[in-house]
Amino acid sequence: MGSKSSFAFKLGQWIVRGLQICCAVVILAITCYFISTQDNRELSIWVWERAVAGISGAALLWFIAQALVLCCLAGFPITSGLAMFIDLLFIGGFMYIAWAYRDGASSCKGDEVDTPYGTGKDEWKIADHVGGNDGWTRLPTYQVACNMTRASLAIAIITIFALIISILVEFKIIKNRKADKATTASSSAPMTAKGKGLFGFRRRKQNTNNSNNLPHHPTPGQSRDVEKAEA
Repeated sequence: MGSKSSFAFKLGQWIVRGLQICCAVVILAITCYFISTQDNRELSIWVWERAVAGISGAALLWFIAQALVLCCLAGFPITSGLAMFIDLLFIGGFMYIAWAYRDGASSCKGDEVDTPYGTGKDEWKIADHVGGNDGWTRLPTYQVACNMTRASLAIAIITIFALIISILVEFKIIKNRKADKATTASSSAPMTAKGKGLFGFRRRKQNTNNSNNLPHHPTPGQSRDVEKAEA
């Protein structure tokens, strides 16, 4: 029963790690697109964009590493404790990403649509309303850029909840492994029986009152001594 529950927890953790990998890939791809188009057209690159790219890239490497070593390192107090601590740090990192893409919570339609490229009407092409040179990268409309920002915000929030689930599952894996270890130790403990001596051999007490023994008879000398005493 314990091994089955351990496998179930690890499988669930692996699925959650896969979701986290997908989320980190999408956020990193969108952010790198913003940075590359801005750099290619010599536009200003925001500091928060570089920070988001760094956090999502580091998180992607961490999630991949955790998915690969899940089968052999999960459940050990040191490694699992370190994993939960780093997951907790990345919760803060993705909270920052959600804050950085907070403009995605606003409407992507209207005359003032907020994007990393600036503010403009949803139908306008960003390339026609920003400075810089003509680069080889193609810029979207303000509405498309806003939708990309909205997607990044939603995915960052999903990743936060996925990290919380990972911490809870990792804690359950630790407890389950301890329970399995205790069960295995108790089942393999040497059985000691009462009355057994060294090396498991039973010490047998010699029975001096054996029913098969003949009754004790006095010797002739003892009989003469008794007769003299009576005389």
